[in-house]
Amino acid sequence: KGFTLGGFFVWHILDYVVCLVSALTKEEEIHTVGYDVVFAGNTIETAYYAALIIVIWHTLSNIHQIMAAQNVRTRQAEQQAE
Repeated sequence: KGFTLGGFFVWHILDYVVCLVSALTKEEEIHTVGYDVVFAGNTIETAYYAALIIVIWHTLSNIHQIMAAQNVRTRQAEQQAE
């Protein structure tokens, strides 16, 4: 992983998805993709809300990027029309 910078982010994305899905489904254990973890009961609710905030944050960030790109295209089209 170190030489290839985390498998060119393949492992990063895979770990991210596994952890996010586990938190959002309030899993008490993970036994996939090399994980063998049992979570303490008092941490599951916190992980759920943290994952929910991350999903909302990424969604809003993507919406903002799309809107910014549309604004740039609109301004470029207006400049070309002049």
